[in-house]
Amino acid sequence: MGSWHCPNIECANHGLLKRGDKCPQCGTEAKEFGWRDLAKLIGEKRDFEKHGKVVTKEILKPEEEERRILFTADMTDEEIRADILRELENIASEDKAFGRSRMLSILGGGSDTLVASMLKLVADQNKVIIRQNELLYRALTKKTP
Repeated sequence: MGSWHCPNIECANHGLLKRGDKCPQCGTEAKEFGWRDLAKLIGEKRDFEKHGKVVTKEILKPEEEERRILFTADMTDEEIRADILRELENIASEDKAFGRSRMLSILGGGSDTLVASMLKLVADQNKVIIRQNELLYRALTKKTP
């Protein structure tokens, strides 16, 4: 038994719906998703929000692929700090959505959404930690005059 969500990739609604409901944002009828299909849907919706299209490995251009790398040796500390702040803002907004999903899960099932949200939050938090570790490494290995 899965959970019901808006299947429209172009719709920003990630919330839990009920069987027979229509999405409050786009009016599309809710569809049942298992956890694998739900994870794919959430990824496609995020791709559409960021890029205006669903991004697959084959579509990524080299410069887009570089943006997926957490940091490079030629990045400045300021660029890494800016990426950390941007990621923290994303985590904060995701955490709010996670709180709503958790409440909806408690009230009406839908644990698949809860697990997908938790995994996304953990992955995003790990990105921040990796970037912070890089800044610490750079600071510790910097030669002082």
